Amino acid sequence: MSEVPYGMTGQFPASNHQAPSEMLPATREALRVFARRRATLQFCRGIAMGATALIAGAILLALVDHFARPTTLPRILLSLLAYGVAGWVAYRNGIASAFQSSPSEVAGSFEVAQTKLRGQVLSAVELSEIDHLNGSPDFRRKLQTHVANQLSGIEVRHLLPWKLIQSATLVLFGLVVVIASLGLIPTLELPRRFARVLLPIAPIQRASLTKIHLIQPNPPSAMVAEGDLVGVVAEIGRLGRSEVWLEIRDDAGEERLRMVRRSADDQSQIDSNDTELPTYSANLPVQQTPVDYRILAGDAETLWYTLTPQPRPRATSFEKEYQYPTHLKLPNETVTEDHGDLTAFVGTKVTMKVNFDLPVRDAEMRFSSRGTGLALSPNPSNELQFEITVPISTPGSYRLDAIGSDTGLNNPFSPRYTIDPVIDRNPIAMWDDSTPRRQIVSPAAVLSLVGHLEDDVPMDHVIQQILLEGEGVTEIKKSLDTPSRTARVELEWDLARFDGREKPDVTLPSGSRLKTRLIAVDRSGHRGQSNWIDIFIARSDFDPDRHQDLIEHQDLSRQITSWFEELNLIGQGMQTSMKEAIDSPDTTSFLLEADLSDQIQSLRNQWESISGFDNEDSTVAPTNESPISIRKRLTLLSDPVLIDQWSQLDSAANFALQQLSLHYQAWQQIGKQLPEKEFALERKRLAGSHVGDVRSIVNLTSRSIDFTKANLAIDLAKGVSRDMQTIQNSAKMLGDIAANVPLTRLPGQSELINQQLLQVSQLLKSMEPDLPENVNGSHENVHRFIDDRTRIISDGRDRLKTSQDGSAEAPFRHTMRQLANDVESLRNQSLFNGNINNQIAAATKEFTAEPLGWAGQLRSLNRTGKQWLDQTKRSASLEERGDSNDLTESRDIERLHAENFQRLRDAILERLDRLERVEEARSDAQVIASADLDLITRTMNAIMSEGFVPPESSNLDAVAFFDKVSKAVMTLDAGNKLHRFEKQLQFVADRERYSVDSIDAVIQQPIRLKHIQVANEIPMAQIRHVGLDQETGQQLQNTRWNQDATQARERLENRRWKNQLPVSAAIPIESILTTYRSAWNDLDPLMEEARAFLRGLTPSLSDQAREAAEEAKQQSETIEEDQTKRPDSPEQVAADAESKFDELKEQIGAVAEQLADRANNADYSKADEAQVARDADQAIAAIEERTEKVASQLRENQPDEAAESLSDLSKTLDAIADHFEAVDSDEDTSATREALNEMSPASESISPMDNQFDAAESVAKANQMTPEQLLEQLEKKLPTDQPMQESLQDITEKTIRAAEQMIREAATEETSLRRNLERSDAEFSEQKRIARNELRSLSDRTNAVRDHLLAMAEQASGWSNESATQQKIQQLRQQLSSATQKTNDVQRDDALLEELQDANESLRDAVEDAAKQTSKINEKAQKSQKNALHNNEQSRTKAARQLEAIQRRGKNQYLQSLQRANQQWSRNVEEAGRRIQQAQKQERNAQNSLDRAQDKLKKQPDDESAKQEVAEKRAQVENARKAAEAAKQTRDLARKSETEAKQRFEKARNRMVANLDAENPAAEMLSRVTQQATEELQDLATSLDSVQESLSMEDSLSSPESANKALADQQNRLQQSVAMAAEELRRAARHEERLGNATSAEKLNDVAKDVESVNEQPMSVAQQSLQAGKAEQANQQLADAAAQLRKTADSFAQQNTDASADENQSEEASDGEPSSPQSEKLAKTLDELDRALNSPPPEMGDNQSESSESQSSQSQSDSENQPSDQSSEGQSSEGSPGQPQSDASSSQQPNSQSGSNQPETSGQASSTLAEAAQQAIRNLAQQRQRQLQQIAQAGDPSQPSDQKSSQQSSSQANNPANDYSQSQDNSLIDASDWNIADGDWGELRERQTDEVIQDRKVRIPMTYRKAVQAYFEAVSAEAAKTTSSKSSGR
Repeated sequence: MSEVPYGMTGQFPASNHQAPSEMLPATREALRVFARRRATLQFCRGIAMGATALIAGAILLALVDHFARPTTLPRILLSLLAYGVAGWVAYRNGIASAFQSSPSEVAGSFEVAQTKLRGQVLSAVELSEIDHLNGSPDFRRKLQTHVANQLSGIEVRHLLPWKLIQSATLVLFGLVVVIASLGLIPTLELPRRFARVLLPIAPIQRASLTKIHLIQPNPPSAMVAEGDLVGVVAEIGRLGRSEVWLEIRDDAGEERLRMVRRSADDQSQIDSNDTELPTYSANLPVQQTPVDYRILAGDAETLWYTLTPQPRPRATSFEKEYQYPTHLKLPNETVTEDHGDLTAFVGTKVTMKVNFDLPVRDAEMRFSSRGTGLALSPNPSNELQFEITVPISTPGSYRLDAIGSDTGLNNPFSPRYTIDPVIDRNPIAMWDDSTPRRQIVSPAAVLSLVGHLEDDVPMDHVIQQILLEGEGVTEIKKSLDTPSRTARVELEWDLARFDGREKPDVTLPSGSRLKTRLIAVDRSGHRGQSNWIDIFIARSDFDPDRHQDLIEHQDLSRQITSWFEELNLIGQGMQTSMKEAIDSPDTTSFLLEADLSDQIQSLRNQWESISGFDNEDSTVAPTNESPISIRKRLTLLSDPVLIDQWSQLDSAANFALQQLSLHYQAWQQIGKQLPEKEFALERKRLAGSHVGDVRSIVNLTSRSIDFTKANLAIDLAKGVSRDMQTIQNSAKMLGDIAANVPLTRLPGQSELINQQLLQVSQLLKSMEPDLPENVNGSHENVHRFIDDRTRIISDGRDRLKTSQDGSAEAPFRHTMRQLANDVESLRNQSLFNGNINNQIAAATKEFTAEPLGWAGQLRSLNRTGKQWLDQTKRSASLEERGDSNDLTESRDIERLHAENFQRLRDAILERLDRLERVEEARSDAQVIASADLDLITRTMNAIMSEGFVPPESSNLDAVAFFDKVSKAVMTLDAGNKLHRFEKQLQFVADRERYSVDSIDAVIQQPIRLKHIQVANEIPMAQIRHVGLDQETGQQLQNTRWNQDATQARERLENRRWKNQLPVSAAIPIESILTTYRSAWNDLDPLMEEARAFLRGLTPSLSDQAREAAEEAKQQSETIEEDQTKRPDSPEQVAADAESKFDELKEQIGAVAEQLADRANNADYSKADEAQVARDADQAIAAIEERTEKVASQLRENQPDEAAESLSDLSKTLDAIADHFEAVDSDEDTSATREALNEMSPASESISPMDNQFDAAESVAKANQMTPEQLLEQLEKKLPTDQPMQESLQDITEKTIRAAEQMIREAATEETSLRRNLERSDAEFSEQKRIARNELRSLSDRTNAVRDHLLAMAEQASGWSNESATQQKIQQLRQQLSSATQKTNDVQRDDALLEELQDANESLRDAVEDAAKQTSKINEKAQKSQKNALHNNEQSRTKAARQLEAIQRRGKNQYLQSLQRANQQWSRNVEEAGRRIQQAQKQERNAQNSLDRAQDKLKKQPDDESAKQEVAEKRAQVENARKAAEAAKQTRDLARKSETEAKQRFEKARNRMVANLDAENPAAEMLSRVTQQATEELQDLATSLDSVQESLSMEDSLSSPESANKALADQQNRLQQSVAMAAEELRRAARHEERLGNATSAEKLNDVAKDVESVNEQPMSVAQQSLQAGKAEQANQQLADAAAQLRKTADSFAQQNTDASADENQSEEASDGEPSSPQSEKLAKTLDELDRALNSPPPEMGDNQSESSESQSSQSQSDSENQPSDQSSEGQSSEGSPGQPQSDASSSQQPNSQSGSNQPETSGQASSTLAEAAQQAIRNLAQQRQRQLQQIAQAGDPSQPSDQKSSQQSSSQANNPANDYSQSQDNSLIDASDWNIADGDWGELRERQTDEVIQDRKVRIPMTYRKAVQAYFEAVSAEAAKTTSSKSSGR
């Protein structure tokens, strides 16, 4: 029996013993066969349909593969999908039913196939099942039998034939046939396509139309060398228009490269077979990782192929042993390198060992690409190393090749190495980059030159080669320390011995040019040279270090600007945040950034460093070598205004920083104290003011930046101006033939000028980043100027060098003269921007504003204190009412105000301390100001320790009390500032009289004066506010803008624009000084009253000393007790005592400070005060010694000794308290002084202080000598002191020049006064305008005749060959041109009538003369017309036509000129109309004012001022009316003249130009134009006569009464100026007489008499005429005065030719350091004394306010009421405490009628002497400050001992040779032991060794001998140190 097919589940059970229901075997067999047949057919059908589906899917995927070109993975997935779909189709369409049929299903199918058995077969099958065993067995048996019988005869194959599945098989067969048929078509490549679909993972290349045949690489997948480019070459068939791509895939990703079609030649190299297929190629880079690639072309793509990289053998290192030739004497050298380059001297042998990176074989050194090379020998011990020896002879190259033992790869691409034989070359010499290639130096300079040498062979020496232009070459040999291939050469080249000579016999003259270079020499003698360095020898004023101070200033300015910019940013950020936070209810957003506090602190630290006050040891003054800082400038500068400016800048910076910090803290405190949202309104109220204050701080920082940059710009302008002045002098010298500069030196001198100009340009460029923008804009002109002039100079120098005949010399000198003029103009216009002065003034105004001063700060403190007090009262009130809600808020606000008050108090104390430190650092320090600051500090500490509460001793409430304190502080602050301004004004006046140089006078002097006038505004207002007499205060206030101030300001500021000697402003400034000094009698008592009030609020000196003594005693007892308790622990006892002693030192320091203040404030001219000061010094010395002793003993753990020393200290303090209590009580002090002396240290320890004290006391007494006595001694000294004579001669010459300029200025002012006088008369001015307009019209007509008619005449005379006539016409035209130029010069509104008359007369004379001459030329031309000039008619006709054309052009031009004249008259009419309208408007305004004045007079008929006002207004109405009438007349005349001008135009236009028919057409034309010119000129002459008559109107001049007074006052001031000029001349005459120049003295006296006569006659009469209203006479007298003054100035100017002819030479002499500074000081003192004794009493000016008469009488009364013995009356005649009488030189009233205008003491007469006294006090104050510092630092082991420090400090103070000693010490020498009985004082000392020589016949009163002697020494010492500080003072 056949097996049931796999999967058949139906079973037909069989049994030998059949049950009734069991199927019979026949039935079972039939069904089994049927089931098998059925399953077979179903399976075949499923397979057929699955195969069909698979083929259809394959076709679809083939299409997808063809068109979409999927990658491998998608193809695999799609193929799997196709297989899955085919399987599913087969399964669903037969396979599933074939293997899963049941018997019932089979039976059912059978009945379907055999319908006659329907129902029977299925019943038989079902009844055979156990589940259906029911019913009759017989029936079942019968049924089974019946079914079996029926089935036995049935053929199953007929029931289930194959045709049942025919359709499926036919479809499959047909599909297979079609595919097979298509597969026979080669181009379709169906087999390949089906294979790729059915086997996607197989490496089958896709079918395509395009054919790819890969040629290279072969095989496609292979191993290749790392880093190679593998060529991929393929033949492509049927490509079409597609591109061929090489697709690459590696670790870095995928990439496509376009393959390039190869040419036929390239293709033939690859494949020699003939082919028509194109070949494509690409290079495939292979690195260190495998690379997959394939080719894409058209619809074709290759499989992926893989190239696997392998390394080529490579040489990794080369060990080279060089064996040098023996003649080089060099040792063998072995080096290991990573390259094979061989570089060595020729003849060297190199043994080279090569190391490879992998085992190799057949290593070779190949010298060419073909052929064999040198084989390398393998190293048996190292398979990676090979060796070869190579001789170095010729240049070449090689590469190494080897075959890898493992890979078989060689390395044809190994690098090529060079073989470079080195020839011994010349060495190299060069200058270091730090060595400038062009330098300008002085002849005595020592230059530091640095160079470098280099060679391939060691060198042994170097040569410096020197070339002096015009001479030979010099060589200086220098051996090197050690032979070397490279060397650094440092040369110190002394130009005094520039050629190496030990004793120079020649000094290089200015303009010389040196060249030097280095020459390197090797062992072979080869040489190498550097470039030349050009050294230009200039004068000492162009030293390379001349701008060192400027460069330091730039560095400081840059730091300051950066600092302020950062502060500005912080302030702006705070301001913005504050604005946003005020309206915010959220306290978190209200608070500012937390890191702002750190930023502000950082800025504070930075500023301390910038300012130089970060070092606590303020007693050590900076020196020139100290780092640049503000403190250094304060200490070293000698200009008090500059010092003041730097001090104000420091104050502004500290103020801005401090206020910003305060506002930040207050703001944060508001946010923290009031955090709740409901406090938003209260926060806004409290915080509102902070925003505005911060805005002000931001503005202050901006001003500070502007000031800093402007200050630098001024210093730069001065420095560059001095450089340009030097260049100007040099250019002027080269341009002057008389200067005798040899022709051979001109090129070098001009090159020097070029280099100097370039240095100036470089300096300006280096400063540009730190300058204001407007200054840089001005400097652009300078750069253009320098570029242009250097080019011109270079061209001239080149021509000078190439000129053979010397013809280039004259143009060269002309160029130099022009350069000198241009430089002078540039200095005046472009070097200094005028706006800088305004910027500094604006900053000064900001710095001195009230908020920055004590008034603003104390007002803020008092306001905050009042708020605190009010809030405290409110809190108390709320607490009483029991209002707990509001009480909490009130308490918070109260704490807020309390903390603000505390912060403000601390800020004020901190600011006081800073100001005191700054004051002490200033070289012009005011000792009294420093003492006042200390007093204020002590007062603030005393009264505000408990808050805003008055002391118990005061009966005032808190507000009133603190207002009173503020008033006292303001009094001292303003008063000290005014005293300082007086010193500054004196400095400005001294600079005017004893000028340093013109640059300082032009640039710095205006700034100084403006600074004073701006800075004194607030102090003057404050001092009046605190109670100064109103009259005195007004006088001070008037000095800011009165005529003296105006005149001084104009004289100073106009210098920049005038190219002439400046007029000295000393006299008006000294007049201002007189007003200042007259105010001290009222101001000083106010200041003393304020000091007394403040002192009353602080503990007295005796109280403080006793308190400190008690504390010292207690500490002594405590130490003894501790020592008793702890005898074995002295270290612990000492340590405990030392901590307590630090507190005691603070008390002791306060006592010492009070002692120092007492000494500093003493008047050393008074014996009793001087003795008290000496007592104070001894007390300080005693305290210092005992304090140091205690501190040292405690530090050395000696408690017993320290206790004893503390006891001594306590006794010393008690003695000090007792003594000064007696002094203050006016008791007998002999006993207490003796006790104090016993406590003082040994005399030798304080002798330096005693010496300084004696000198200060002596010079103070010298100030009290009468001027006559001191002047007499100086006059006796003069004949024996030649330097003093030279200095006095220089002063005399300056005085003469100043007087000359004053006289010239007076002459100019007289002329200006005349102009004002004529301008004041409106009718007169209009009459002049009418004449001026007519004169201008006539001048224009004259120009028309000259330029057109006479020009044609000149041409015609040239055509007719009349050279004489032509020259005559040229002369006529020149005469007319000169005359019309004069008329043009007077075409201005301020032209004088006299000038108009002169111009009109000059023009009339020229016109009349021209008319006569043209008439004669006309007559001559008429005669020449018939003279034939041409050879034939054609030539004549041609000439006639050309001349006619010229005549027509000339006529047209003439008509145009006349037309312009018409237009001018039209403009005159319009201008007259505008003046009429203006005058009418003025008349209406005046009438309105008159009506108001009349109404006022009606109300007050007896008021004289009202009557005067009515009269003035009525005069104004009348003047305006007259002006309008005069303008109408002008307009009418202008209209008439316009009509006449039109008529002349028409007449000229109608004049025909006839043909020239004469034989001589040129003569005919000449006749015609001269005829017309004659007519025009005659008409012009007639018109000019009429104008001259109209100008005869002198008698009509009448000035209004309102103008007469002002003109008379102006004339009065001119008289005073002329009188002062005369006195200056007389003073110069007295000096000349003292110098023994009697002739010069007599001439100067004569000139002074002439000046006085001019003042007495025409000037005085003119002033009287002006007062009387006699304008005509006044005008003439003013003209006479001006003429006489000019004549006088010109006459005596010749006496001073040497001094004034060459200003620059004089300035050069003054710029240099004086040969004897002490003599210069003495000469200056003599001059000051002479001026004080002989100057006339000053006249009353307008500076005394309008009530001058009452003030004068008051001044006289005050003077008369002064006590006769002023020396004993305290402040009535003396200066402030601590100042000698010189400070009170102002005590004399300037307007006294009794001769008291002369000073009573020498100190009042001489500012030099007064300054010496002040400096002596400063010296002592500085010494005391050092002692205070020693007391504060007692016990510090890093500090020197007190005695040693004191001696060192004293030594420094007495050493005038110290750098900048003038700024910090006045070198005074005690001369108490000198023998002066016979008057032999020796010579004045320049340092410290010379003595003062005095005539032995001189007898000085014993009272003053020591004082005079000390004064001479003081002046000597002060002058000696001027040298070291003069440069910094500029």
